[in-house]
Formats: sequence, C-alpha cells, structure tokens
Amino acid sequence: MLPTIVYPSDDIFSNVARLDDFAFGLTECRDVLEFLMEKNPEKEYAEFSDIEYGVYALVFDIVADNIVYALPGIPRLTHNHDDGIFLVKRAAPYTSHEAPFDHLGSGFRYFLLDFKHDDNPVYITVSMNYGLRSATVSAVPDMIIHVQKGVIIGGKSLCIGECAFSQDTDPVLLKLKYEVAAHPEVVMVIMVVIDEHHPYHSPERGSEA
Repeated sequence: MLPTIVYPSDDIFSNVARLDDFAFGLTECRDVLEFLMEKNPEKEYAEFSDIEYGVYALVFDIVADNIVYALPGIPRLTHNHDDGIFLVKRAAPYTSHEAPFDHLGSGFRYFLLDFKHDDNPVYITVSMNYGLRSATVSAVPDMIIHVQKGVIIGGKSLCIGECAFSQDTDPVLLKLKYEVAAHPEVVMVIMVVIDEHHPYHSPERGSEA
C-alpha cells in the first residue's frame, strides 16, 4: 500500500496569516501555495502576474520550511523582479522527468573531468535544481553547468537545461528567456520535452491483466 501524503495546509496558511509584515501579499501568497499543494494536479506550471519580490521571497521561505512534511518534493520558483511575473513549477512527480538531465549530467561530468585551459585547471560544476540569481531574476533551472577557472571567485554559468513533462512548452520557454536574459554568458540551452500521449494507470481490478 502506498503511503498517504499529508497536506497540512491549514497549519501553513495560519502561519502565513501571522506574518503581519507581509500582509500586502497574503492573497497572492495563498494562491501560489494552494497551487503547489493541490492534491490531484492537472498542470505542471502556473504563471502569476504582478507579484512583488517580497511575495516571492515569502513563498520561497515557506516552501523551504515546509518541504519535508508538507510538499511532495522541491518546486522550481522563477521570479522576474522587473515585471513581476512569477512562474511556479511543481516538484516532478515522476522519475522520467528527472531522468534526461540525470543522464546528461553524468555524461557532462565524465567528459569535463580534469579539463584544463592554458595548463590551468577549470572547475566545472554540473548541478541539478541549483538556484540561479541575478539582479533581475531568481530561478531554479533543472540543470546548470557552472565554469570557474582556477581559484577565481565568480565564474560563469554556460549551460542551462529545463524539462517539461506532458505540458505546454510556453512556460518553459519563458523561463529560459528570463534565465538567459539575466545571464548573457550562457552559450547553450537544452530543453527536454516529454510527451505522454497515454497517461499510465494501473490495471483495473478483475481485468485480464
């Protein structure tokens, strides 16, 4: 028997209500949380407009505090600080969503191992679901390849990857647009689209299967 996921939404929302300093964004915050905690979701992405950075930051903190017992995984939150667009992507419910970049990440790590430039070591990090921040955008790509030469602090993010599972690709393209605009040093973008024409369901009780 599969374990039952408990969604203690009343506790989370009551905690939000006590945050008087963020009273201006409680309605927007609640809308985002309700989307993330929907028990039988039909959409992977949601787009919210006119969301101030303070609301995004509040949702980010609430998700971080409640991820273990309330949410079935880590959602990807993308916020454009200039136009107030808040893209919310649910935690991937299927391993097939993560599999493409797990495979690509392994390949990149092997290929780039001990890579050097002008006899200087180049430190390359292939990260899954690692935060990408700039002055205008906060985002969490599905995969990012970060390159740093020697011990110089900073480095560059040269590759970004995003995956869509049986969903409209428009939100993914918009998220990539924000990420690349905020990080013009990016030289490669990978978008994986998994199209499930016939959603899986277990055999019915008493069927031939």
